[in-house]
Amino acid sequence: MKYTIVYRNHGQNVIPETAISEIIGAVEGCTAKVFLRNATAIRKKIQLDLINNGWSPEVQIDPSSRVSITSRKAETGLCIQTGNVARIYADLLKLQSVFERGLIKGGAIILPTRECARQLASNMANLERLDNELDIFGKVINLPLVLVGIYE
Repeated sequence: MKYTIVYRNHGQNVIPETAISEIIGAVEGCTAKVFLRNATAIRKKIQLDLINNGWSPEVQIDPSSRVSITSRKAETGLCIQTGNVARIYADLLKLQSVFERGLIKGGAIILPTRECARQLASNMANLERLDNELDIFGKVINLPLVLVGIYE
């Protein structure tokens, strides 16, 4: 797969280059094809590649809840969002919560670009929408971020 990167809140200065390289490697190594209802296969392939590269499996953000983020490595939290657009806000809140508690220094979100999202499903989270809406939530979501938009 191909990718495009957007940094928010100085993510390029906080998230280690090695973490970004591993994420990019997992995206580039993803052989799952983009077509209707194949988002889960894409997500699983990228997640498995990251786990094989030392990233954790899903991480509960609080012991009293089953709420989790996709992965974590060192001080970087990660969410892969290939679902409905409404779920991206939960991912932002989860990453922000873990950041506020000092468990991570920054976060990464992998999600399809707008065009890729259209090919996968209707009303799917996408990079362009998230990037635009982060301007609205700038005083609430202030953790350093790297957004990785994927496409074929």
